[in-house]
Amino acid sequence: MKVWFKEPPAWQSAKKPDYVSFDDDCGFCIEHNGKTTEYWIPKNIYEIDGASIPRIFWPFIGSPFHPKNLEGATPHDPFYFTHAVPRWMADECAFQLWLPKTGLAGARVRWAAVRSPAGALAWRNGAKERAELATIRAHLEARPDVAKFRSLWFASSYD
Repeated sequence: MKVWFKEPPAWQSAKKPDYVSFDDDCGFCIEHNGKTTEYWIPKNIYEIDGASIPRIFWPFIGSPFHPKNLEGATPHDPFYFTHAVPRWMADECAFQLWLPKTGLAGARVRWAAVRSPAGALAWRNGAKERAELATIRAHLEARPDVAKFRSLWFASSYD
């Protein structure tokens, strides 16, 4: 599996504390089993809260907002939110993006953190998250370029 950004993400502070958003729509691609799928995160609609790294790991690898951690969190967070891909794939995407930034050891530690039981809690979405997803989908449906968001925001769930 290979993962890459269409352009490097440009993060900015979000409206909510401890969240980041994007200066522009953020696109990334995943090539898996010979098929490439493009995914897009909308600007001004969705905010990420960093990688699902349990607080116990922060002294070793930094907070979810450390620039090296945000690289992998960019696809990881919306995948955990939408379940557009299986959890293992969301975690592997993060690993692939952490690898060039942190080296093999750093990427493995981050991957272990998101794969931990505490990281698994972030995969479970409740009524609040489902309502937020419905709101995001409504905003995206109003956009003329809604088609580019379908693979991530309107995909079947892998619950």
